Amino acid sequence: MLTDWSTFKLPKQTDFAALYDAVNSLYMPSTPFITQNPTINGIYRKREIGNAKIIQVTADGHGLKRNRSEVNRSEGDYCSFKFLQSGYGAVEQEGNTSSFKAGDIITLDNSYPYRISCYDHFSFLLFIVPRQMIYPRTVNPKVIHAGLIRADSSLSSILHSYVNGLLELRGNKDVAYASSLTDILCGLITIALDPGNENKEDNQQSVNQMRFKMLMDYVRGHLSDPELSPATVAGACGISVRYLHKLFEPHGISFGRWVLKQRLERCREQILDPRFHDKNLSHISYNWGFNNFSHFIRVFRTEYGLSPRDYRKQGRIQTVS
Repeated sequence: MLTDWSTFKLPKQTDFAALYDAVNSLYMPSTPFITQNPTINGIYRKREIGNAKIIQVTADGHGLKRNRSEVNRSEGDYCSFKFLQSGYGAVEQEGNTSSFKAGDIITLDNSYPYRISCYDHFSFLLFIVPRQMIYPRTVNPKVIHAGLIRADSSLSSILHSYVNGLLELRGNKDVAYASSLTDILCGLITIALDPGNENKEDNQQSVNQMRFKMLMDYVRGHLSDPELSPATVAGACGISVRYLHKLFEPHGISFGRWVLKQRLERCREQILDPRFHDKNLSHISYNWGFNNFSHFIRVFRTEYGLSPRDYRKQGRIQTVS
């Protein structure tokens, strides 16, 4: 779902309540305030993707504060991550204070009051997720309070590419894939926030594991596409084809072989499923990305020791007995 709100030259005294209503509707109970100019040009755009929300904000300098009563009026506990694209400012929460600039990522626990000020014309992407997706992964949850992931952090560019990837998702399959991408993004954020995680090799291993999970989830959601290839998957996941193949190396299987096994397993499940007994075997194979029925029969026999037809017959006999 996409929700837009915008204003041009919003007067501080007369129509500022409109900005207050927009922030409370699109974000959560909080109070905007002027930091520089008495007027604001601003655009707020919210997109809900699974259990995550992304708000795109482009506006003249203003701030946002959240007091205890506003926290108490909120439904659910959330964490927010501001991916600053332009501008600069400062944030305060639970005694922590950080100044930020373009490229930085600001972290907030919305279960506590805070105050954030943005100066000059600014833009950012606000990534909002339930707190339970963040807290169990952190050694010290207090690092989220007015926390900061600097633009020059080793993971900063990866995090920015992932949140932009969420915005680009389209269609039912991509929306289903969003939950995986959201989970991985949360994991990467907590890795970047961990002050004790200085081992670059361990960092890279964690990133590789999360990217491999994202890659697998994407492929599983697109097995029916006969055009699925290393190039299309790498492009969708924001990695190179070379890196894609590298991710499979520790698992002792190639990308092509893994995709084939996934497709064969989906076909095998439907061949044995009574709900699909009236479906032609060719229809089942085409539905899972095979575009040559003879090839499907050959690789199915190699994998399971029987032709698809005999495998279905054997499954019916075992069901009866």
